[in-house]
Amino acid sequence: MNFNNTNWNLYKSFAAAFETGNLYRAADIMMVSRASIGQSIRELERQLGVTLFTPNHRGVTPTAEAVNLYEVIKNASSMIVGAENDLQAFTSESAGVIRIATTDPIIDIFVTDYMKEFCAKYPRVRFDFFKRENMDPATAQSMDFLFDMDYKLLNCGLTTIKLFTMTDIFIASKEFLKKHKLTQTITKDEFLKCPIITYSTEPWADFHKVINPDANPLVIRSYSSNIVYLLVKNSIGIGWLSREQLDPMNDPNIVEVTVDGFSFKPFPSCSVSCAYKTLSRPAKAFLDGMVEFCKRWD
Repeated sequence: MNFNNTNWNLYKSFAAAFETGNLYRAADIMMVSRASIGQSIRELERQLGVTLFTPNHRGVTPTAEAVNLYEVIKNASSMIVGAENDLQAFTSESAGVIRIATTDPIIDIFVTDYMKEFCAKYPRVRFDFFKRENMDPATAQSMDFLFDMDYKLLNCGLTTIKLFTMTDIFIASKEFLKKHKLTQTITKDEFLKCPIITYSTEPWADFHKVINPDANPLVIRSYSSNIVYLLVKNSIGIGWLSREQLDPMNDPNIVEVTVDGFSFKPFPSCSVSCAYKTLSRPAKAFLDGMVEFCKRWD
């Protein structure tokens, strides 16, 4: 295959002039001067040994040679311009900062796994993380994304997108159950005699009202599901997590525990809120990929 040395920009200038019929409009499209377009057309004519345009009172008229040339290059021109635009979009997406407000459970079960994929594709994008709890509206509006476990978000005029649903469970180590002579199905009284490790305060309060509001069990609270898991793994007590948090840990020594006569209410959806129209390119790329990633959960 033989290649000549004609600069592709000469063909781009020719295509712009052909499509507009005016060198000034072609110059605007190419973002160069009228003189530069004229020089490009003359140079292409010199290299090809043909006349491509003749002047008219409104601009230029293509010659028969120009019509034949345009028919040959128009598809290639569209493909190359499209590839250039895609490359520019990718470049602008490949660097920047994404500001995220979230909670520990969501980081544990979702964000870190998705970030592994995203960072492999966009290694120059930086992340700034902030605590989601008690964030005021002004600070919330400065975030790209706010993650939460339900739809009770700050009223900041944001778009809320459901990501996936979760199911709460109790867990214990096999060693803990053996030590306390318990099975995986226990009574409410047996449960309330055990240390209970929870990663959230509000769900525990709701649960306490249902199971026995007069009981005063030992409750260990942590805002990290990893800490809950480590305490359960070391047989400190019965832990409260979601099944989606436990499954990735893949620990055969940790089992689900059922409290006889009690079942959890449906757990709220995990959702993300953002000002979608004003997101940067990196943030939009993050969100689009995140939505696809979450389809694996549901």
